[in-house]
Amino acid sequence: MVRENNNEGGHKLKDPAKLSTTVGKIKLLPCSENADIIAKFHDFMINNGVSERHQNNNLKAIISYSNFLDNNSLKDITKKEDIVSYLQTKIKSREEDPDQKWITTYHDYLHRIKHFFRWLHNDYEHQGAVTMDLWKNPDFVEQLKPKKTKRVTPYSETEIWEKDEFMSIIKYEPFKRNKAALTLLWDLDARPHEVTLLKIKHIRLKERYGQGEIPFESKTGTGPILQRHNCTLRMFCALLRRIIICKSQVRNHNVR
Repeated sequence: MVRENNNEGGHKLKDPAKLSTTVGKIKLLPCSENADIIAKFHDFMINNGVSERHQNNNLKAIISYSNFLDNNSLKDITKKEDIVSYLQTKIKSREEDPDQKWITTYHDYLHRIKHFFRWLHNDYEHQGAVTMDLWKNPDFVEQLKPKKTKRVTPYSETEIWEKDEFMSIIKYEPFKRNKAALTLLWDLDARPHEVTLLKIKHIRLKERYGQGEIPFESKTGTGPILQRHNCTLRMFCALLRRIIICKSQVRNHNVR
């Protein structure tokens, strides 16, 4: 599902297939029932505002798995072994992959396939009658676990901060915007783009704690946030509110 282009030096570069290309592969699946199910899964993602990149990656994983099943239906999958046997095709030997980078690919496919079967056994089977917050994992999906790895981190101990080191540094940051961004990255263990996707609507402040969620468009999908012992979310919301108020005041001034 990749196409090759040449850069200025004449070297071949592989680009990810476009969403339209991936969608076109659905009808080519050997099992027509699977093609219909995956098309409905795509509709579900569109209706829930999932980014095209996330749609594309989810579809590529499920299409690949469906091709692996050949004429067997996705609805007949009831054992974790039916999924593990496919995931094992992603495993590479030490000779092929000395750094064991295949584990990242393995976990990515695992995550996307688990999400698909959550949808299949909740939304698809009940025709949308079950809201996402009430979805439950099928038993065989619950049994799927990530691979443990002995992969050595590329970072030395001196390059990894401890919490007390981070806290001693953050107090010297003079700008609240930077302080809010850095503490969110630390507290949520989030990627930069996941923090930049956050909006006030994703945060709910209570008297003694804050709740929130990572937007669904992020790489790792949606996920809950719960902050009990610090004011990171309050700082973030206060910062956003201040920006909104300032913009509103500027607009009102221009109107006058």
